[in-house]
Amino acid sequence: SEPLPVAETFTFDDKSSGLLLKDVARLDTMVTVVDGANLFSNLESLETTKSTGQAAYDGDERHMAQLLVDQIEFANVILVNKCDLLSPEQVSEIKAVISRMNSEAGVFETTRSQISLSAVLNTKRFTMDGAEKHEMWLKEARIGEHKPETVEFGIRNFIYKRHKPFHPGRFAKLVNTPGALSNVLRAKGYAWIASHEGYEFVAIFEAVGFLRNLRQGQPWWAAVEKDLWPDGLWEDLEPLWTAPHGDRAQEIVLIGRFEEPSEIEAQLDACLLTDNEMGLEKWNFEG
Repeated sequence: SEPLPVAETFTFDDKSSGLLLKDVARLDTMVTVVDGANLFSNLESLETTKSTGQAAYDGDERHMAQLLVDQIEFANVILVNKCDLLSPEQVSEIKAVISRMNSEAGVFETTRSQISLSAVLNTKRFTMDGAEKHEMWLKEARIGEHKPETVEFGIRNFIYKRHKPFHPGRFAKLVNTPGALSNVLRAKGYAWIASHEGYEFVAIFEAVGFLRNLRQGQPWWAAVEKDLWPDGLWEDLEPLWTAPHGDRAQEIVLIGRFEEPSEIEAQLDACLLTDNEMGLEKWNFEG
């Protein structure tokens, strides 16, 4: 079962009684079991719910790697299972990856999913407020990068920030080229694309293993009339604001097995508009 829809069920009301499910039952803990022996191969898999015979409805072709990441990121407790098949170094590497994706979950090593019930029952780890902030996975990118943690087992994360837009053609070529952005296990963030739509709307970029996805998000605040801004917004935006383009920028969190971010940064930097392209009166790029 997918964790987010389960949690959302507790906000639905019974039309006949007017009660919410959360009024009569408490969602205590969201638990995800990770197949430790196959985690990395699963993250790099291109299989879908349809190809694995797990489609929930006609036309369901969601990628299994994305569903796995969704479960990890939303969980309160994560069981790294099949640890009997792994070396201590492999277990530590897996836990390092999971901690980068979800730093707030309790992570336990298990064999045959054996775990003390106190670790998964009556923990009171789940909160509806926390669940409703699930899409704030990138809040660190908007507020500011914290002091880097000790890097273990080659698993690193960094935030790619630039104040130039991506050329739509060069960026599309990068994300669709096999082997590009190699060793990136997870990426998610705000992208600025040099197009008419890209100047008005945030582009949400996501990567899980070999999967890449780019979709339209909310409008940039610079594209919204200031009298429509919520009270206090400018205090949050001011550190991010650069004239003349306002809050438009690249802010992408990347997690993966790379020694230094410079190789990944160079690939992304090559997609940015050049100074000459930035100076053009109109951005009519193909992509």
